[in-house]
Amino acid sequence: MEIRQVTKKEYDSVISGYHAFSSGAFNELNSDKCDEIHYLLFFEGKYRAGIIGGSVNGTFYSPFSAPYGGFSSVGSGLKISYIEEAVRLLQDYLYGIGNNKIVLILPPSDLHFSFVSKQINVLFREGYSLRKIDLNYSLDLKRIGDSYIDILWPTARNKLKIVTGNNLTFGICHTEADKKAAYDVIQINRSSKGYPLKMSWNDVVETTKIIKSDSFIIRDDNQPIASAIIFYITTDIVQIIYWGDIPDHSYPGVMNLFARKVFDFYRDKGLNTIDIGPSTEDSIPNYGLGEFKESIGCSVGMKYTWEKSLR
Repeated sequence: MEIRQVTKKEYDSVISGYHAFSSGAFNELNSDKCDEIHYLLFFEGKYRAGIIGGSVNGTFYSPFSAPYGGFSSVGSGLKISYIEEAVRLLQDYLYGIGNNKIVLILPPSDLHFSFVSKQINVLFREGYSLRKIDLNYSLDLKRIGDSYIDILWPTARNKLKIVTGNNLTFGICHTEADKKAAYDVIQINRSSKGYPLKMSWNDVVETTKIIKSDSFIIRDDNQPIASAIIFYITTDIVQIIYWGDIPDHSYPGVMNLFARKVFDFYRDKGLNTIDIGPSTEDSIPNYGLGEFKESIGCSVGMKYTWEKSLR
């Protein structure tokens, strides 16, 4: 096997469809967040795998600006032996160009489970240290069927029943003005809680030119009180990038209603999974957030961050 550094265009011609953050186009959009981007393909008879990462102060990060990165497979069923060779070639290549460390954030365990599991095994055996174990929450839409209520915790079921009787409207955003209104709700929500909002409105606009997305709003008498911005990670998996409500509105169960509406929307479209995202920061749980996600029917998976010093 050999490693080849290629252009963004060539990378995207070989690697496609693994997940939305694995494309050259997405990473190029965020190129200002690293010193240098590396588009790398692994060839043995034909292309077998690839990885995109960015060097920052001598450390190679994959991803350097995304929820997760790591290796991407060309096709399905990549042999473990190929992953082993790719990891070793990557290390030699990065060492040769002056990098001191590798940091890899793998996708959650419920995204391409077999391939992620193989990477975990190889990285462990190649001497990588486990830097973080984050808890990631997702909903299996096939499990919902027509009985979403039945999988809820009693508290969530009661909140949903109470809020459903109010005159609230839920809808997908079609116009640029509505999408901006959805973003503004998120901005107010994050500001009220003291949480950073990593993506500016312009970042959202530019990213959604590359990644398919949906935005939703719940309104009370035409006034937005809750919203969500959602990306299509694969053809059958979406990820909630942001969602939240306006502080001090009159409907404490509005996010339970939002969850129900969003889950119904994607179930009816025939998708498999909604990735709700993590409820940990550097492995430390946000207990309330995690309990809320479990209460609305989510399962818990793991997202691993691995690192290895090269010198």
